[in-house]
Amino acid sequence: MKAGARQVTEIQRHLKYFVQDLFQGKLLPDFSERQWFPSDEDVRNVMKGVKANLTRNDQENLADLLASTIKADDKYFYQPSTDTENFLLCIQTAWQRRLLKCYGGEMVLLDATYRTSKYALPLFFLTVRTNVCYAVVAIAIIAGSQMIACDWCNNWYHMKCVALNAEEAASSIYGSYRCSSCKTVT
Repeated sequence: MKAGARQVTEIQRHLKYFVQDLFQGKLLPDFSERQWFPSDEDVRNVMKGVKANLTRNDQENLADLLASTIKADDKYFYQPSTDTENFLLCIQTAWQRRLLKCYGGEMVLLDATYRTSKYALPLFFLTVRTNVCYAVVAIAIIAGSQMIACDWCNNWYHMKCVALNAEEAASSIYGSYRCSSCKTVT
């Protein structure tokens, strides 16, 4: 359907040629085998499902995917993007939670990647050092929220919330950033 086929007979014809190409030089399956030669009703049902998926947006599809794949003992938080809220997805499996409890008392690291995939979304990995290696204990994807850390208290702030402009943000990258709470202490 993405290629433009809209009629059942047209899709049936394409399927027939596909099966012939797939079994080229071999014995073709019997026409009664619906996995290779679906009925008109089967094709219509698939077409309805495809149309439904094409009309839904990616955030709705992601919510459905999360609901169907996340296990009962795994945890996730999903906040779709709205006019007032940014997209946020955090995932932690039961196994990752056990690792965090076991090894998170000493040190926890936050590893951030940005523009490493075709999506321009910052991806954060929360990691701990186990007795063997470093292991990811949580994953977060955040869209549209640039953050900065205070060099004195190590708290993270949204740049929008602390009203940093681009010039102040650039100077804090090369210098240091001090939040309003730490500024009042000194």
